[in-house]
Amino acid sequence: MKFKKLLLLVVVFLGITACTGSGDNFKYVFDGDTVDFQGSVFRIADSPNFRGSLALTPDSGMTPSNASFCLFMGYEKVQKKLNCEIEFIQYNKDDYWRAVTVGDDYADLINANMNTIFEMYNFGYVLPLNEIETINLDSKKYGTPQMLEALTWKGDVVAAYPYFWGAINPNFDNGLWFNVSLFEKLRYPTPHELNERGLWNWSALEEIGVLCIDVSTPTRTYYLATLNQHFVRMMMLSNGGEYFKVTSTGRYEYGLTDGKVVDALQKTHELYRQGLFYEYPGSDDLDAKVFTDGNAALYCGNSANGILIERGYLSKNMEEGSFLWATMPVGPNGTGENVGLLSNTNQFICATIDKGRDGEGLGLFMEELFKRPVDDDWRDTFFKANIKDLISQEIFIAQFENPYFDKVIFACQDDSLFDSLYEAARTGSIRKTVEDIKPVLMSALEDFIYD
Repeated sequence: MKFKKLLLLVVVFLGITACTGSGDNFKYVFDGDTVDFQGSVFRIADSPNFRGSLALTPDSGMTPSNASFCLFMGYEKVQKKLNCEIEFIQYNKDDYWRAVTVGDDYADLINANMNTIFEMYNFGYVLPLNEIETINLDSKKYGTPQMLEALTWKGDVVAAYPYFWGAINPNFDNGLWFNVSLFEKLRYPTPHELNERGLWNWSALEEIGVLCIDVSTPTRTYYLATLNQHFVRMMMLSNGGEYFKVTSTGRYEYGLTDGKVVDALQKTHELYRQGLFYEYPGSDDLDAKVFTDGNAALYCGNSANGILIERGYLSKNMEEGSFLWATMPVGPNGTGENVGLLSNTNQFICATIDKGRDGEGLGLFMEELFKRPVDDDWRDTFFKANIKDLISQEIFIAQFENPYFDKVIFACQDDSLFDSLYEAARTGSIRKTVEDIKPVLMSALEDFIYD
């Protein structure tokens, strides 16, 4: 009995004694509540062409409505609170190995694509997040449960898809923006009104298209939307279409030949044949011009941490209340839930193994780095500055918290895949296209998942 009491006293004593860690340029003291890194430097490796990259110095003219400025302020708070420094190291896409093998350039966290991270994991350079006792993977700040499942490799959570102070990193496809004044001209309920009645579906999309044709004149044409890859992909998703289907044994089967996908591509093609889509020859966000000029009812585009919204052509030409945000209309084979956000990235955060540091200390840093603010209202400020009405904000935030995430598409992401699907929607060569894509995509899947 005396031994048990003594053991209990030792356990209690250890529980209330501060933990310390040390290594080359890495020291900290943790008392169970606060941590002091005593000036330690944390390095984050990133690619210079990564759209979600954020410098530690904000651009001139940034305001609290700008996501990059808000994240910069977040970095500043972390450095001050933890008594540490954050340093960014930029690498070219194919040079990430330096971040885990080269002396002073060694990185604690790496922003890289899934293939690179899994390769580094196989060579023993990645510290599995589930082995870091000081982080809470259930907190959702490292990604939704669906995302973390997708980032699990050989039983280990090898990477995170973090929320930087409430902003998903780095990008996603949004649903639709709609032109309020044009809907008034068409005398047709807005997507918000239709959604409230449970009528925001493909039938409504067709009716809007008919009205766009009816009100056009020889000198002015109203378009339903811009036809781009984003619109095509979101139409597929709104009808329950998937690139791959998971079998009961956990294997992946090709999904693009499924009727849900084929129907979505066919419906898009039918609308295209009616002349309802505007086609922009370039690849930048100027494809939104026809929408912001008031000549299209809808616009679907890509957003990187809100950067398109805040810096792109769309935002520069937005007026208060002119363009509002909505989810996609539901297809006949959809789940009945409106689709708003499709996460569109193969860039993730991984932790590295460094003999001069310990994972517990890195975990304490990550917990604060990816902490979602309780008392800061910058996210609301950002949303209100870029999404102008309360209904749009409510819809966006609800979708923002749980975007759709497809594991395999990001593992095997290839622009030619999206180009092919886009062309199929234009030309109507749908069956042939999805059959032609199959061997290429399945081969990539086999190499990546099952090799």
